[in-house]
Amino acid sequence: MGSGKRRMNITVSNLKFVDEVIHSHTDERVNFSESSDQSLQFESLAADRDPFSSSVTLRVANHTLACPNAIHHLRLTIEKKSDELQMAPEDLRGKGAQGGEDYDCVITKIERSNGTDIITCVIKISIDAEITAVKIMYGSQTKVLTHFDYLKLLLLLLVVPLIVGTGVGVYCWQKRSLTARMNNLIEVLEMDIRNDIRQGFVDMQTEDSDLIENVGAIPFLDYKHFAAKIFFPEGGSLMTACLKDISQDPRKMEKQDDGCGRLAQLLREPLFLTSMVHTLEEQKSFTIQHKCTVASVLTVALHRDLGYLTEVMEQLLRVAMEQPSNGQHKMVLRRTQSIVEKVLTNWMSICLYGFLRESAGQHLYFLVSALTQQIAKGPVDSVTEKALYTLSEDWLLWQAQDFTAVKLQAVFVVGGDGQLSEPLEVEALSCDTVDQVKLKILAVFKAKFGFAYNIPLRDIRLELEQGPGVFVALEEVDRSSEVIGEVTMLNTLRHYKVPAKVTVKVLSTGCHPPLVSQSSVKDDQNFSVKYFHLIDPDVCEDQGMNPERKKLKLKEVHLTKLLSTKASTSLTISLCYAPLLIAYNFR
Repeated sequence: MGSGKRRMNITVSNLKFVDEVIHSHTDERVNFSESSDQSLQFESLAADRDPFSSSVTLRVANHTLACPNAIHHLRLTIEKKSDELQMAPEDLRGKGAQGGEDYDCVITKIERSNGTDIITCVIKISIDAEITAVKIMYGSQTKVLTHFDYLKLLLLLLVVPLIVGTGVGVYCWQKRSLTARMNNLIEVLEMDIRNDIRQGFVDMQTEDSDLIENVGAIPFLDYKHFAAKIFFPEGGSLMTACLKDISQDPRKMEKQDDGCGRLAQLLREPLFLTSMVHTLEEQKSFTIQHKCTVASVLTVALHRDLGYLTEVMEQLLRVAMEQPSNGQHKMVLRRTQSIVEKVLTNWMSICLYGFLRESAGQHLYFLVSALTQQIAKGPVDSVTEKALYTLSEDWLLWQAQDFTAVKLQAVFVVGGDGQLSEPLEVEALSCDTVDQVKLKILAVFKAKFGFAYNIPLRDIRLELEQGPGVFVALEEVDRSSEVIGEVTMLNTLRHYKVPAKVTVKVLSTGCHPPLVSQSSVKDDQNFSVKYFHLIDPDVCEDQGMNPERKKLKLKEVHLTKLLSTKASTSLTISLCYAPLLIAYNFR
């Protein structure tokens, strides 16, 4: 509250005409203490609020005159470190700044004390003005001194610790949350790994070793079909000619034309035959397929005289072994890259036919069937051919996702009127592709009826029953296929959401052409680059759409699958080696 009684002095001319001094904050009359023609002195009146502002007006002949703003002298003291320049007041110029307006600051004196220069300057300014900065100019240099706001410093000192404390608190909270989340993820990961390892050992201990109970009839081939499949595994016209030549009566072969007779005589000359083989081997344009074809044709032409064929083969093998190998060991029959290797393969197949049919063939067939059944128990990648159940660590499909068994009811379309056969129960996996389901259906068909289905795999089409009389075609790739980057995932039963016990119709594309023609995706030369199945491609993707792919997969966890496969096939392998050991002991 303003106490009043402050002595006020008004200096102006003709004060004798002033009748009254008025304060804006009160209606009380102001008493003059002293008055003259040039000066008027009085005491200010008290106020009932604090702080307050009040203006003074003069009453002159019924008119009210406002007093102009008072001008006062503002004295500033500036301190600086002493130097050897010995500046005088006339060497410096000063200005006070208020907003965008400058006021002259007259430097009155410079005092020096204890290494400090004290500069005093005076600014004439109105009483309500506030100087925010002082400019000191010496020569061509200008130094600006600003007013230091202690209130802002205090606020800064209070706000900065508050911000730092808040940041530290948020950081600690986030760290605790992240640690808790990481611990939870690690616990879930450890639990998944423990469950996988435990399940692997459970599967290994409870594995059924009797895998060959439903292999069907053993498909023994007669000699000519056996030889034709060995010589020309790709089939075609050469295989047909081979069957005709092998089954032909030797007496009828003597009635061949003159050209064929002379060629047969040349083939009976070892020098000509070995020279021809060496000449063909040296041709750079002669591919491995061409070499295998020539070797098979020579075997067919000379298979009735195995003694002569064996003699020529020994000469060719001796020459091949004597050739330089660049310091590397030669592996015979590993890749069959030469004519003599293919001839040796064919020769061994002819010699072992009787032994395979009478002794080892049945056990070898059981071994292949057991391995096929064991591999079919788990997922197999359709692109890389890696499997979860295998005998080789290099071919172990340890990236496989979780899968479940799906039992299907497969029906075959019989005749042209669309009649359906009795359903066959086929056990597939949710991760199987459409082609893999086809193979399992055909395997069950062959095991039940004893003969293979007479339609090739590529000409078979599957349709899924989604309602009474409503069937939807199953394709390896369609518009609904998942695409990651530029790589397309092959459709699986999980993709089509196939339930258990559902009916799947098996049709032939020849008798029942599909609505949309689609060739096999495996015919594409870039099949392994454009498509993927169970092994994700090396591209960036949003894994939020498929959380299963976020699960960590470790190869070592699935090594028990190797032991399980070996344990389940150990009996079959022992039975397979038994006739070989007997034949070796009685040779």
